[in-house]
Amino acid sequence: MRHGEIKLFKVGQCAHFESMLFRGGAWKSVRIPAIVGLVEHPSETLLIDTGYAPRFFEATKTFPEKLYALTTPVVVEQSLSEQIGNTQVDFVFITHFHADHIGGLRDFPHASFIASRKGYEAISDAKTSRFSKLTKALLPALLPEDFAQRVLFIEDLPRVELSTSLHPFTHGYLLLEKYFVIALEGHALGHYGIVVGETFFIADAIWDMKTLTQSRLPHPLTSLIMEDSVAYKQTVKKLQALHVNNPTLRLIATHERSLDV
Repeated sequence: MRHGEIKLFKVGQCAHFESMLFRGGAWKSVRIPAIVGLVEHPSETLLIDTGYAPRFFEATKTFPEKLYALTTPVVVEQSLSEQIGNTQVDFVFITHFHADHIGGLRDFPHASFIASRKGYEAISDAKTSRFSKLTKALLPALLPEDFAQRVLFIEDLPRVELSTSLHPFTHGYLLLEKYFVIALEGHALGHYGIVVGETFFIADAIWDMKTLTQSRLPHPLTSLIMEDSVAYKQTVKKLQALHVNNPTLRLIATHERSLDV
């Protein structure tokens, strides 16, 4: 399915209580998709995240990583590499380093990565215990061994002033001379979204559009796994204002269940 200039794919899903996604949700288990984007431009092909992959199950076979698989049951019907076939991928934009966003990185051995330096340092820091990383949904085993040699850090991109159509977000980074990368703080360390044409891929800045349209924030318990719950709420407010000020801009959240993908 094409939304604006981005082709969307569902790459695996997990199960969790709907009530965690937004306040007032049912205390029942629902299927939550992992959605990724593919941007095919004459100059290059860009992936936005990679979703889950069968490698997730290898990475969560042993303790403590096994706790991830037990508390968040995952199903992968078809990996991203299988879905896009022989499409040559030049770049993979990583919104953040949670396992459901980087599961398929190893399937693209010739691609360059674009990611946050802070996010990479968090997942690769040898001084941080495996358990501590797990509490932040980080699985280092999903990273390609040569990741550090293939990554371009977002913080090193040209910093630019954004047009009023993207306010209240005023500054971002320019990627490949045509995409705008914008910090969406709170959910995870080094969490970024990307604007492609009239589409803003906002990753996990929200988990359900009701958060924007009805101000129904995630359950308070989710603050335990967020990097900064105060910053998260501030980001939501900015997105709400953007949604009102620029209703034609399509907002795509990674786990939005209502998307026809």
